[in-house]
Amino acid sequence: MTYKYRNVLKNQDGTFDCEIEHPELGWIPFTASPDDAEPLGREIHAAILASGEEIPDRIEPISTLANRQRAMIESALAAALRAGMPYTLPDGSEDVIQTRPEEDEANLLGLAIEARDRRAAAATPTPAWRCGRSRTPSIRSPRRR
Repeated sequence: MTYKYRNVLKNQDGTFDCEIEHPELGWIPFTASPDDAEPLGREIHAAILASGEEIPDRIEPISTLANRQRAMIESALAAALRAGMPYTLPDGSEDVIQTRPEEDEANLLGLAIEARDRRAAAATPTPAWRCGRSRTPSIRSPRRR
């Protein structure tokens, strides 16, 4: 049985999206593929190619492209955070620092609140700045030799 097709768009993977006229259902969406497991998909794909018609490419909305790119970036960031960052400890030994944004956010927020509360209660001394004999910091230009 031969099906009529219309509104053909070419996909990046070489398949065609179109509508076919089904004898019982009327016009229905269909994707024709040269590798289709069903003979109908292969037949319609071959018929579209044999027609010689100029078939426009499917244009993806910018929001779809942006969402795909955002997902790739977030995935790469998560992988980098899981892998950790090489770090040389003060004693000279090497280690890897790992961060877990989902788990660490609450801990870091708690530490920040605790530090703010201690500063407000004057429980943590503020270091005094000293520059030479003066208690006022100043910036000096380098000496010329």
